[in-house]
Amino acid sequence: MQNNIKFSLVMPLFNSEKWMDKSIKSVLSQSYQSWELICVDDGSHDDTVKKVELFKEHSLKIKLLKQKNSGPAVARETAITVATGDYIVFLDSDDYIESEYLEKIIELTSDYPDVIIPELMSQTKDSEFYSFNKVNKLVKGMSFTGKQAFRLTFPWSIHGFACYKTELMKQFAIGDNANYTNYNADEYITRVVFLNSQKIVISDGKYFHTANLDSLTKIPSVRMLGFLLTEKKLIKLTELNDPQFLTIVKSDSLRKIFNSYLNFCLNAKYFTAQEIAQVKSDHKALYKEIVKKNYKYLSSPKESILKKLIYKIFSYNFDFIKLIIFARRLGL
Repeated sequence: MQNNIKFSLVMPLFNSEKWMDKSIKSVLSQSYQSWELICVDDGSHDDTVKKVELFKEHSLKIKLLKQKNSGPAVARETAITVATGDYIVFLDSDDYIESEYLEKIIELTSDYPDVIIPELMSQTKDSEFYSFNKVNKLVKGMSFTGKQAFRLTFPWSIHGFACYKTELMKQFAIGDNANYTNYNADEYITRVVFLNSQKIVISDGKYFHTANLDSLTKIPSVRMLGFLLTEKKLIKLTELNDPQFLTIVKSDSLRKIFNSYLNFCLNAKYFTAQEIAQVKSDHKALYKEIVKKNYKYLSSPKESILKKLIYKIFSYNFDFIKLIIFARRLGL
């Protein structure tokens, strides 16, 4: 066991008082104790800061940083700049880790891999947990190159709820990579880090990802349009680093455009007519970028036959989605 390795756990916080206790307590209960917990309050207006202060009274390993509301990616960047550990672990305030999590991670650090990916226990709407790793046949000790892991993210059959070398995060997870959007910059950063990694290994330490319906990413909002910029950057990233994989990445983006625009339209009551017009314009702009230059849609092995057909037709005609919206509203 590499007892000299220190972990920096990073937890962005925004109005998290209702669910953060379990997350912080899961860190305090770790069997491996060489860690620091860096909490970054992202401009909360509830009692989040007060609760962190109470936890700080019981552990000097907990640090609290404050910033104006800038989004979770910038909050993580703030923490990364002050992290003193050898590895960084990102922990959302509504998630938690098992007590042996760090101990199981440390078992795989003998040759100092760039990224260590734990077993992701993902919660369903019925509050049950299932193993993402088992579904995707990710087994402890399995190893990937950076490019192999990058390719497995389209669509996600590997995940980014991981433990990263601090030096990699200080190089690739701050600056423009964190600041370009306040929505899902982490999905872009994960891929950039994967591409710049030599070795990525799988652990059996359990990370529990909860289905918090109050979480930012679950509430319909125009801010979700930030994902379109992420998709555009991912296409550019692939063009520069893995051009042979470009059609698959574009096809993954096409599916996201379809499902995102469909979701906005089916939830039109949350938006003004002007916002819906912006939603359509932004989605269609990226759609046109994808389908130009003799693009041919490539289906995912995970798709049903019906979805393959729907996405294929959509790749030829953006307005085909109107028929799907009509059918959904009829309950078909």
